[in-house]
Amino acid sequence: MPDNKNNDPLADILADEALVTLDVYHDDGYTTCIVAAILSIPGSERQYVALLPVDAQGEYSPDRAWFYRYLIDETDPNAEPDIENITDDEELEAVIDRYDEYLDEIAFDELLSEDEP
Repeated sequence: MPDNKNNDPLADILADEALVTLDVYHDDGYTTCIVAAILSIPGSERQYVALLPVDAQGEYSPDRAWFYRYLIDETDPNAEPDIENITDDEELEAVIDRYDEYLDEIAFDELLSEDEP
């Protein structure tokens, strides 16, 4: 697991679950990313993925997420999921808002669990 010295809401989740990583290829090579969340937007049939780039020291920041459309070919059970750039600014803003809500939900759940005996 990547080392993350920051206190962030994803730290416990990423420590407790098997990490899924994805290499995102670009003009300069590739960047290994942690799959932080698969997100749905109310009113949309699309799914999105939040990826956390891992730096050379093996660290990530939950505030530095990359967002893509998450594509699954439901007609082929053996097909690998794919990602696609989000080119519409309004769509991207909706995904960013949903990711922020997701982080807030995690932080709230952690507060509630701390209060339980």
